[in-house]
Formats: sequence, C-alpha cells, structure tokens
Amino acid sequence: MKGSLQELGDGHWRLRVFPGREGGKVRQVSRNFKGTERQAESALAKLVADVERQQVAIGYAGTLGELIERWLDDIAAHRSAYTKKTDTVLAMAVALAAITGARRGSFARSGGAMSTRREGHSPLPGP
Repeated sequence: MKGSLQELGDGHWRLRVFPGREGGKVRQVSRNFKGTERQAESALAKLVADVERQQVAIGYAGTLGELIERWLDDIAAHRSAYTKKTDTVLAMAVALAAITGARRGSFARSGGAMSTRREGHSPLPGP
C-alpha cells in the first residue's frame, strides 16, 4: 500500500495513505503530524499498517443520512422495536444538532417533536 509524507513547515507533516479506489475515486487517509522527519516516517509506517489492518476509518462519499441508516441497520439485529425507534430519533436529533449547532439536549428541553425525554432521563450525556 502506498503512503506519502509532505512537509508543511517547521516540524509539521502531512501523512497520506492511499488504500485504493472506490467508485472510480482514489481513496485516501490523511493525518497531520508534529515532530522530526524520522518520527513522521515512523508515524507513516504505523498509519499504513493500521489502514492495511482496517483499523482506520476511510472516508465515506455518501450522505450523513445514509451513514445513519447504515449504522441503524448494523445495530438493528440486537435491539428491540422500541429501542430501534428511540435510536433512530436520537440519531436524527444528534445529526440535526451537529448540522445546526444546537446544544445537546435542547430538543428534549424544548419539548419539540423529536423529544424522547422522560421524567428523570436524559437522552444524551450532558456537555
């Protein structure tokens, strides 16, 4: 597997690994690193090994909604119907909060349509 090292300036490096193509597009994993050139070379070798062992997430070209659906499908076999519904609502709330910049728990506090909060329960951990 190919990897490359690019000096960004004064001890800062960009490490890139190219695991292949997907859908006609070249896929890459990149990390920024601070240290000497020798340390950067070692970090690149470790990143290449991690990508080869599939221990590094590789970018996904789909939408956030598709990723949420994929995740929900993956966990569905281990969840009850009620939990699946709650997981779906919470995933949508977290995604919407991430997109709009809303604070965690604001949906429940607002009493909005996406609220799943019950007395004494918080759907998401606090900040």
